[in-house]
Amino acid sequence: MLQSVSAERIWTELKRLIIGRMADHVIRCMIEECKLQKYLGLPESPNVNRFAVVFSRHEGNLEPMTMIASLCETPEEIERFHKKTKIIRYIKYGA
Repeated sequence: MLQSVSAERIWTELKRLIIGRMADHVIRCMIEECKLQKYLGLPESPNVNRFAVVFSRHEGNLEPMTMIASLCETPEEIERFHKKTKIIRYIKYGA
């Protein structure tokens, strides 16, 4: 069912969650308990510990893509996320 959700919708919802209230706990649950990373375009083993540290230091003050990057280990993982969510269109056209 989740594989049928559009890439644009995934990005729209994820960018709200990833900088929202208690994002460190929400993202950890989504990844470790629900195993949603493949549907979200995230790496197979996202770095949720680094995400939690970055979030706790800058809670609510960072861009969503910065928080996504904290879950990734390599530039290639970030590129895969861009392709999965079609985020490049948002960056290019300001959508």
